[in-house]
Parts: sequence; structure tokens; C-alpha cells
Amino acid sequence: MSKHDVNTTASVCLQVHRNHLWLLHALHRELRTMTQLHTWKCVFTADHPLQAATMATAMEAEGLTPQLRGMELWGVAVEILFSEGAAPSVWVPEMQVEQATLVVQRMRQASAPKQDDWRCEHCAEKVPASFESCWQCGHERPPADPPSTATGIITSEGN
Repeated sequence: MSKHDVNTTASVCLQVHRNHLWLLHALHRELRTMTQLHTWKCVFTADHPLQAATMATAMEAEGLTPQLRGMELWGVAVEILFSEGAAPSVWVPEMQVEQATLVVQRMRQASAPKQDDWRCEHCAEKVPASFESCWQCGHERPPADPPSTATGIITSEGN
């Protein structure tokens, strides 16, 4: 390979590199503009960061582009009782709100307590039906409500 060939190859590589840098810069500018054009809406406010991250992951699996907000404020937010905007939350571009809302509904239905599960009266933890005491705090399961004696039938004598 001659010195001229090496210089030509180096010149071509440099030009390709410049083109790639220009393209990357243009893409970065475009993405920044697109992000600024979106109006973001909060579709889910979580009780803790893991819950928000789980919801965002479910939305990503559906092809949505969620943003997590308030995650860094979690420690402080607990101390100031969830001031406005301090709770972990999931936001999506306005054009994805409807689909994101469906994901939130599905996730809530999937995590809803089953009929046999119970909530601890002491710490509000969801406890599987197979437990007789709360696995979180040890509080005993409350006795089952006695069946209602009312039949729900209204007779003419009752009016």
C-alpha cells in the first residue's frame, strides 16, 4: 500500500467519522426537541419506589415510554408526608395516557387481594389465606364475620 493510498484511506475515514458525529449531534438535538414537545401526564402515583418501577416496567413491556419521577425524593418525602410531587410516580407522554391507564388497571387487578386473602388490622399488610397470623407483624387474623341473617327480601309487611 502506497503512502498516497494510506492518506486517501485516512481522509475517507475522517470524513465518515465527521458525518457520524454530525448525525449523532442531529439525532440528539431531535430527541431533545421531541422530549420538550411532549406534554407529560402522571398516570400512576406509587406508595414506594419499587411499586413505581414495577409499573414503569409493565408499561415499557407494552411499548410505552414512561418516566419515573420523585424517586430521588423518596427519603425526604416520607418525612414530609408526601408533599406534592415528592411521591414516586410514573409519567407518560400525553398521547400514551389512554394505553398507560389500561396498563395501570390491569396491574391493579392482578395485585388485588384474592377473596381468601386478608388484610391485617394492625399493619394493613396483605396476608395469604393460609396464614392465621400476619407474617409482617404477628397480629392474629380477625375472626370471620358471621353470616348475615337478613335475606334481602322485602315483604309487604315490612313497608
